[in-house]
Amino acid sequence: MMYRMRKYSVILVMFSLCVGLLLSCKDRAKSNKGSEDILTGKLPVLVDQTLLPIIKESADVFESSYPNSSLEIMARPEIKAVNALLSDSAYVIVLTRKLNSQEEDYFKKRGFSLKYSRWLPMP
Repeated sequence: MMYRMRKYSVILVMFSLCVGLLLSCKDRAKSNKGSEDILTGKLPVLVDQTLLPIIKESADVFESSYPNSSLEIMARPEIKAVNALLSDSAYVIVLTRKLNSQEEDYFKKRGFSLKYSRWLPMP
């Protein structure tokens, strides 16, 4: 009698663990679908019109390497791209110049650090 009760208790505990595991996996799969990180999701990028062909090719290579990502490349004049960055309507811009001291000061006052990447022409 005692052996039979222990057997049913073990079966009940194992069944409960399996059901809990299946339910937790189901919730995790749903939550990962809507999440975005550095390699998934969609990112709008404002690009100086003169750099558009180069950036489009780079974006195509990036998107082929990371199929869950999408870069929305939009050509804008330099001043409109900078204004969009200053007004928080853009988070990434690609320009042919560095920001001037007034533009840099604006971001430093707000606690942002700017990142510059310099592309050197191939010899």
